[in-house]
Amino acid sequence: MSEYGYEEYQAEDIPDWSGDSWGWGEMMQAADTEEDFIIRDIASAETTALVGKSVIGKSWMVSHIIACSQTGEKVFGEIEMADRDWKVAILGTDNKPHKEYGKRIRTAIPVGMTPNLRTFDLPVMDAEWKWKSLHKTLVANGFNLVVIDSYTQSVGEFNDNERVTRYFNGLELLVKSGIAVFIVAHESEKGRGGTGALGSSLFKQKVRSHITVTKQSRGKVKLFIENNASEEHQYIHLKAGVGARYTIEDRYTESEYEARRAKGSRENKAQQQEKQKRDAATLDRNKEMAQFVVEFYKSQAKTPSKTAAANALADKFEGTKVNTHKVALSGSQGFGSMLVWDASGRPSLKQQD
Repeated sequence: MSEYGYEEYQAEDIPDWSGDSWGWGEMMQAADTEEDFIIRDIASAETTALVGKSVIGKSWMVSHIIACSQTGEKVFGEIEMADRDWKVAILGTDNKPHKEYGKRIRTAIPVGMTPNLRTFDLPVMDAEWKWKSLHKTLVANGFNLVVIDSYTQSVGEFNDNERVTRYFNGLELLVKSGIAVFIVAHESEKGRGGTGALGSSLFKQKVRSHITVTKQSRGKVKLFIENNASEEHQYIHLKAGVGARYTIEDRYTESEYEARRAKGSRENKAQQQEKQKRDAATLDRNKEMAQFVVEFYKSQAKTPSKTAAANALADKFEGTKVNTHKVALSGSQGFGSMLVWDASGRPSLKQQD
């Protein structure tokens, strides 16, 4: 062993380098021709994860994207999908995935249309031969878009970093063959959501685009989209339509979100300041009215009725109403809360704490 812990070889025993390599021309060709996204700034041309709680609509959302790949309609009603002849392989881990996806997808394609897709049962992908077999089948049959539903059930032990690494090594076989992969993953049912896929944190590091789905209100969800090919992360608010259809209600970048928060904070602060001013003005006016009532009673030899006091207040303070003053004098509202009444029916100012 060498001092660095590696096994020592003689020069003639060292194997040739077997990894891929590219020259400058190939590098430029890839930079100019290979797409970063199949859905601009949302879904990577390599691996995209859709992560959220169960029953939040992840499979419906993927069905919408699959339908758009077949019909040419815009994703979420606004965003173009990359222009390819898409052939989709749906790899399902639930019972009868062909039935469930068939029911969803048919809600978003024309009646009578036969989409170019096929559904496969997906076992726990815990061996290299399984990935090689899957890769061989997909490439031989011309599939260029794969949906895995779900990662959580097909990876097996999702807390095992080594298992997760081998899983993504298998996915790399598909990606290197030009297949874009959507991965549906579950997150913990605890909390409000947005905590990431169950298991190893390597999952988020391995995917190129990571979409977190959280519920907003009935029929509405929020997507938080993170990827390493866009200038900024972004948020998209979606409203579910009939079947596997969605429309965008709002869309903004992370910096726009921060600007909105800052603006909202400033507006809230201004509103609070304005409220404080109004409250201070109201307090001063109530003090003035309470003092007037005390002086009014002092000026009367015979204890006047509260109705008389209310009329005097309305005469003194323009724009005020007799009935409002009667309510205040008879209870503890407004300036009435600043008065105490003695046994003879005359008021004095309440001592302030």
